[in-house]
Amino acid sequence: MYKMGFNLILYPLSVLYANTFSTLQILKELKKYGATSRLKKYLVNFDQFNDIVELSKFRKMENKYATKS
Repeated sequence: MYKMGFNLILYPLSVLYANTFSTLQILKELKKYGATSRLKKYLVNFDQFNDIVELSKFRKMENKYATKS
């Protein structure tokens, strides 16, 4: 693509497609086995998810701006 004159290539749907694929895999697993524990190695855990979404940053803002009851 660079040789064709493109300096930047975006893949805006790649993440959406990957999420859709993963969602289908999880739902198939849940339907077939009634649990998703076999796929645990492919999932982020609760703490990892909180780090990814920067939960601590939002907790600080919540504490700063929350009204006192």
